[in-house]
Amino acid sequence: MIRLDAPMRVRTVSCCLVAALLVLAGCEGALSSRGRGGSGQRGGDAGRIDGGPDWVDPWVEPEPEPEPEPEPEPGPGPEPEPEPDPGTDPVEPEPDPGTDPVEPEPDPGTDPEPDPGTDPAPDPGTDPGACTYPAGAAATINTGTIMPAYRWATAYTADGTSMPFDLEAFHCGVGAWAAYHSVLFVVGTGWCPNCPTYLRDIAAMDLPSRGTLVVFLESQDESYRSCSSATARRTVDRVVGTAEGLRIGDGENSLRDALGDQTSTVPSSYMVRRSDMRVLADENQLGFTPDWVEMATSPDTDWPARYGHAAPPPPAACVEERYEPNDTRASAAAIGVGTFTAGICGANDDYFAVSLTGRWRVDLDFRHSDGDIDLFALDASGRVIGTSDSPDDDESLTVTGPATLRVLGYEGARAAYRITLTEL
Repeated sequence: MIRLDAPMRVRTVSCCLVAALLVLAGCEGALSSRGRGGSGQRGGDAGRIDGGPDWVDPWVEPEPEPEPEPEPEPGPGPEPEPEPDPGTDPVEPEPDPGTDPVEPEPDPGTDPEPDPGTDPAPDPGTDPGACTYPAGAAATINTGTIMPAYRWATAYTADGTSMPFDLEAFHCGVGAWAAYHSVLFVVGTGWCPNCPTYLRDIAAMDLPSRGTLVVFLESQDESYRSCSSATARRTVDRVVGTAEGLRIGDGENSLRDALGDQTSTVPSSYMVRRSDMRVLADENQLGFTPDWVEMATSPDTDWPARYGHAAPPPPAACVEERYEPNDTRASAAAIGVGTFTAGICGANDDYFAVSLTGRWRVDLDFRHSDGDIDLFALDASGRVIGTSDSPDDDESLTVTGPATLRVLGYEGARAAYRITLTEL
């Protein structure tokens, strides 16, 4: 009996010991009915004691928890940028609207190459070294001198557009002036009786199509006062209409009335070459009207080499006056105070009608080597009341009251001449 009971007591004690251990471990579970099956060995799921997620098997030593690996200390270098996704295009960051973008400064060691598609014209106002007006402009304008750098605050085009006209800008070819190689100043006045015909003749030459800018300059108005550009525009438009060319008054010249004051002959013209602003021809000095069309077509021609003179071509042949036909006393051309150019070019004489009531003088200037010219004054009946027929280069008469002047070539001589009428 004792032998049989001993094993059972031992088993009972073992069970109580296990239960006590479970209580001491803080486990609230009981023996599972599933733990009693099988051979009673630990290790299989069928004999596992399930005490919950926090239960610790007393028969198994717990495995030590792995020590955490120390995090690597950050290095001194910047973190690598992530590589772009090859399947997508990179997106440029948008600029901050609160700040202005900063343009990168050019590398001082290299010069930027110019854009071959553009050829900017030099601006003489901002780059003084790009274009310099020729030095040595003379106070007196004559053939061969440099035209002073005059400026007009206001000039009018044929369509009435207002603009400044600056000879320095013209010389430098700024803007539209690059299309011209020369400029012809046509000087007239509002009181000049022969200016309208002269201006119409110039307009008919169509010099702008040959590269010459035409500037119709009025030096005085009808009352002999300094002329503004607005008055010049009205005067010129009445005569030539919409003919191409600028309209300016010399009263608005940067040197007031400078060009008109130097012009003793009205109407008269000056041609100036743009490349060096040199006066190619001064009609006052020449004493005749040169072939402006020929000069406009060939502004770089060496006139002295061609004609043997230091000025543009003298009248190698005859240059008729612009008052033709005036070959009879009945068709005499009316002239007033001033200087005019003309010529005897054939068998016909020239006649001029003077309506002055007081005393006046007429001077005839010509080159005797070209031809001997004589001068006569006639009254209303055609009777000769004055004669000048010297062998010199000039003839002169003083007359009182209205008269008709007759100019003829002695024994058929031909020559250009300049006639000046002065009231005494």
